[in-house]
Amino acid sequence: MQRQRKRYSTLINVTLAQSIVRRWIAMKSYKELRETKAALMIQTNFRRHRTMLGFFFTVSDVILCQAAVRRFLALKHALTLRYTRDNKAALIIQTNFRRHMAMDDLLYLVSDVSLCQATVRRFLALKHAATLRHRRDTKAALL
Repeated sequence: MQRQRKRYSTLINVTLAQSIVRRWIAMKSYKELRETKAALMIQTNFRRHRTMLGFFFTVSDVILCQAAVRRFLALKHALTLRYTRDNKAALIIQTNFRRHMAMDDLLYLVSDVSLCQATVRRFLALKHAATLRHRRDTKAALL
């Protein structure tokens, strides 16, 4: 009887030791997995941010270059028209009309750029939302 108790006590101690070792291994594995996921999330967000900034800088550079070229061409065209026209009133009307048209072109350009930015932001937001849903579903499946 005492021998069975001793055997049972030994069996409980072995089981308890196995449980402790398994729990330690699981915790270590969980910590490594959590650190890896955190690092991946940081890297992903950094790359997205860097790419987005690069895109915005490229778009602003293109807009500045286009504005400079258009300004130069408009000035050149205005100078040739100014010296070829004899009628000052016609020149004033044309100048005001060109200014008006240039303002309209600028407004259309700014609205087009805003529309493009909104489209890109919407796309990035949808992509990010899909990623978050996937993560949520993956976490729910793991639990």
